[in-house]
Amino acid sequence: MDWIRIFPVVRTVWNWWRSRLGANEPKVDEILNSRIFTSDLRLEDVHVINDFIRTLRRYENQYLDPTIQLRAGELAWEMAQLMSLVARTFFSVPGGWLKFYPDRIDEDVYRAEWKELNEKLEKAWEAYKTYRLAVKDRLMV
Repeated sequence: MDWIRIFPVVRTVWNWWRSRLGANEPKVDEILNSRIFTSDLRLEDVHVINDFIRTLRRYENQYLDPTIQLRAGELAWEMAQLMSLVARTFFSVPGGWLKFYPDRIDEDVYRAEWKELNEKLEKAWEAYKTYRLAVKDRLMV
C-alpha cells in the first residue's frame, strides 16, 4: 500500500521533511546548475544552501580527515561567497520566488553582475565536485 498516494497530506509532510534533511548531490546540482543559473530561485533553495554551509562549518567537522576538512572549508567559503552575491542581486517576486534583477537596470551593471554570478557558480560547483571526490576517495574501503 502506498500511503503517499492514498493520503495527499502525507505527501506534503514527506516532501517538507525530506527537504529539511539537507542538501544532497542532486539537490545541490539542481540549485546551482538550474535554478540560480536560469535566474529563478525559490526562497527555500536559499535555506537549503545556507543549511548546507552551516553543516560544513560545524565544530565536529574539524576532526575529519585533514583533506576532507580542507575541501569542506573551501566548499563552505565558495558557497558563502555565492550566497552573498545571490542576496545582493536576487529580489523577491510573487509566489515565493527570487529573480535576478527582475526590474530594468543599467545594461552594463546587469552584464557585470551576471558575469560575476556565473564565475561564482563555476567556483562553487568546482569546489563541490572536489569535495565530493575527496570524500569518495577517503571513504573507500
